[in-house]
Amino acid sequence: MADLSIFTGRQNIGDIPNVLYGNESFKDIFGEIIASNSQAVQFTNEINAVLAPMEVEVPRKNNSPLPVKVHNVKFAEGGVQTSAKEFRPYMDKFDMTKSQGKNVMVVQFDDETILEARNNKVDLDMQVLENIREIRGVYVNKYLAFSRLKAVITGTTLSDTIPTLDSGTTGLAGYKRAFGFARGEDYSDFLTTADGVTTRNHYRTIKGSTWTTTDITDAIDLVINTNVYSGQGVIVLGNPRTVQAVASLANAPENKDIEIFGRVTSALGADWKQVNGMHPDFLIFLDKGYLNGSSPLLVRGVEVDEAQRGLGMMYKNDLKAFKSIVDMNGAKFRIFPEEWYMTYRLSGVILDTKAGRGHASGTMQADSVTALENWVAVLNSYWKA
Repeated sequence: MADLSIFTGRQNIGDIPNVLYGNESFKDIFGEIIASNSQAVQFTNEINAVLAPMEVEVPRKNNSPLPVKVHNVKFAEGGVQTSAKEFRPYMDKFDMTKSQGKNVMVVQFDDETILEARNNKVDLDMQVLENIREIRGVYVNKYLAFSRLKAVITGTTLSDTIPTLDSGTTGLAGYKRAFGFARGEDYSDFLTTADGVTTRNHYRTIKGSTWTTTDITDAIDLVINTNVYSGQGVIVLGNPRTVQAVASLANAPENKDIEIFGRVTSALGADWKQVNGMHPDFLIFLDKGYLNGSSPLLVRGVEVDEAQRGLGMMYKNDLKAFKSIVDMNGAKFRIFPEEWYMTYRLSGVILDTKAGRGHASGTMQADSVTALENWVAVLNSYWKA
């Protein structure tokens, strides 16, 4: 390991070379890495700005407690151990798996390429910088944003499908059988609801041929009419065109400001956030109580070593300085292993608003599930090889 250096701009391993000769493009390469891992840059993406405040980053190590008040989840070797007041005497674990890291080769020039670049006065440093800027854009706007969104939809970045439909399993066995929103389990052992219904399915669809305000308020009620609701309101994420359609449906409500999200529309008892990147057919309803950080909606499992988190550059040369692009040949960019989990199964709702996919029960049927999982496949395609 002594000859392997990692640079992330936060915590590093090995000798981080200086850049000689005052080549600004060359220096900017390291600046791009620092920018990729900065919150300021990541929050320029709307999905990151909305969901990142709802997550907690936790190193994967044995008996490391997570600040999740409801579940008191703990990472353990091979699983997430869970005991919580609503489970009463129960003790069990959510299964988890460490993901693979992802590599991109950014500096791979053979001798002929380097010689031809010199003959034709091609700036290889600038070419590498442009490649790295492209990687930063994909990392911030696609990998991070869509990983968080995928975890909200399916329950974890390790799954491309939503939880299977359950037949009413009760107790801990029902709660911990999957990450993601409730889908058919009976939570009567700890849940109190306004209508007395404790069997929950939070993957919803419209009940008629087209959507109505009742479809919206029914989804909101699933979040707020329980004893696990925070009491701090509901935020709804939607494609800008879909949110505009809701505004028309709700008689063009007035706008209001919310500090975390900026300009938001209020309608039908919830706050609405227009998010580019959302599918126009689906709305995501979330309990706003997860914004204060005390009970994070998402758990982001990361490596114990701080140098192996986020996006970094790895190289094996034991260099004190980079003098030319040749010195960087073979360097790789790496997204270090990380996973997102959504463990608050009663904290939100996903509503399919597409006309023609409605069902009288108000719960997603096969065509809605297929459309939602197809969206997940599209999210993966933006950054997965």
